[in-house]
Amino acid sequence: MTPPTPPPAFAQSSTVLSDGLLALVCIGCAGRLYYTVEGPHRVAAIGILSVGLAAAAGSVRFSGVHRAVPIHEALSNSASAVGMALVGACWVATVTGAQEPLALALTLVLVLAQRIARGNGWAWWPRVAATAGMIGAAAAGGMVLGAQPTAGALGIGGAATIALAGLVIGTEGKLAGLPRIDWFHGALAGGLIALTEGLRLLSVH
Repeated sequence: MTPPTPPPAFAQSSTVLSDGLLALVCIGCAGRLYYTVEGPHRVAAIGILSVGLAAAAGSVRFSGVHRAVPIHEALSNSASAVGMALVGACWVATVTGAQEPLALALTLVLVLAQRIARGNGWAWWPRVAATAGMIGAAAAGGMVLGAQPTAGALGIGGAATIALAGLVIGTEGKLAGLPRIDWFHGALAGGLIALTEGLRLLSVH
């Protein structure tokens, strides 16, 4: 989730919409996890909510509020380095039977790592952390694919979709006539829905 460069003026209205829809999806996913399950699943809601906050800031930014640019960029970096990494880690924690306090401790570690990376100017860290999180989620999905095929498939599919968004789709230029940033937001929303529902299925077993 590298912070995107501002799209052309003609694309800003669609980007405001796609960012806003992503924010709503994140709020819904975070709520479903936090209020319907227990254990490390709930901690993943924090990560998803951080993505929603970044998307909400992006919607404000691309509506023409230039003062929102640094806020959006900071929240986007945190959503990658902390939020997406935490979602993947919670998948691993759930599959391996870790308890909620461990997931909460990991949240603090990721926040600290992001602060260190920001202080040292490590622009590569958010992408690396997010990618590692999605690799973890996909691996965890593979571990349960035999016993819980639907949950496992959702984990693998959700992680792959988010990785595709960040590593292939990107946020600059156009794809099939639409701004890539809008495809990026759509893929991110779809991936998070899949990861959320997969975690919910795991919670009932």
